[in-house]
Amino acid sequence: MTSTSERAVGFIRLPGMDYVAAGLLRHEDRAYFFRYGRRYLERPGALPIDSARMPLMEELRHRFALAEATSKAS
Repeated sequence: MTSTSERAVGFIRLPGMDYVAAGLLRHEDRAYFFRYGRRYLERPGALPIDSARMPLMEELRHRFALAEATSKAS
């Protein structure tokens, strides 16, 4: 079994500011994981990317699974 991992920095535009790094998005196999950066969490006025599903918490790692394709080409 092989495993692939890719990473990208996630940015957010805060009110009255330019874009700032908010955290790290990691793709591993068939799922995505996001974790807010410590410096972003310490920033005054930091906002969650999604307040319902991704609250501002350093110890929490948010997981997103990819939906499987259900249709087949004819």
